[in-house]
Amino acid sequence: MRAAARSRFTGVANLGSGAPVSMKQAIAAVEQVIGSVALLRRPGGNGDARHTAADIALDEREFGFRPGTELYEGLTAMAADPGR
Repeated sequence: MRAAARSRFTGVANLGSGAPVSMKQAIAAVEQVIGSVALLRRPGGNGDARHTAADIALDEREFGFRPGTELYEGLTAMAADPGR
């Protein structure tokens, strides 16, 4: 984050791992960390994302960002320190 703050970049950067994750995988990871979650299931609509991934090419180019935390590890850290 220091490198981003010190760079000349202005705009929005989409930080993430760069690896695609399905909604089912994301929900399963959350449930592993905090337990079962209640979901309201409904049919998908036009434009609903079935998979998501951050394109981190800009981050790498502009301020040398390289992901260092996997989804499960990051969720676990967030759950352990909710006030962070």
